[in-house]
Amino acid sequence: VLQPAQPAPQRPKSGMDNKDPKKETLMAILADNQKNDALPDDSVAFNQVVGFGDDTHHKKRRRQTPTQLLLRAERAKEQEAKIKEIDPEVGEQVAAQKRVSKALQRAAGVRVKDDPALLRKTIKKAAKKKTKSQKEWKRRVSDVKKAQRDKQRKRQENLQARVEAKKAKRVKRRQKR
Repeated sequence: VLQPAQPAPQRPKSGMDNKDPKKETLMAILADNQKNDALPDDSVAFNQVVGFGDDTHHKKRRRQTPTQLLLRAERAKEQEAKIKEIDPEVGEQVAAQKRVSKALQRAAGVRVKDDPALLRKTIKKAAKKKTKSQKEWKRRVSDVKKAQRDKQRKRQENLQARVEAKKAKRVKRRQKR
C-alpha cells in the first residue's frame, strides 16, 4: 500500500542562523580572495609550472597596464582596511598571508607590482614620455611641411628663371635679325 509523501523533518534552529552581517561580509571577502588565489585541485604548483602535460590551452592573460595595477592595489588596500575594521585578528592573518605569498612570488622571480607610489610614478613617467613623443612628432611634421614648401618655392623660382631665360633668348634672336 502506498503512503503519502511526508515532508522532511524540521531541524531544530541553532545559533548559526543569527549571523552577524559584518562577519558575513568578511567571510565573503575572504572566500573571494581564496577563490582568486587557489589553483585547480588536479594541478601541481612548483615555481611557475602548473600541472604537467596539460592538453588544455589557456589564453595568455594580457599584461596589465600600470593604471589597472594601481586600481587593483588600491582596491586590495581598501579590502584589507575593511577586514581589519571588522575583525582585527582576521585582518592581521590575511595581511600575513598576503606578505608570505608576495615573498614567495618574489622568490620565484615574479615582479610584484603592488606599490601605489611606484605605480603612480610609472604612470606619470609614461605620460611625460607620451607628451614628449607627441611634441617631437609635431616638430617632425612641421619640419617636413616647411621643407616641402621650400622645395616648391625653389621649383617655382627655377621655372620662372627658365621662362625668363627663354624670353631673353627670343628677344636676343629678334635683335640679331
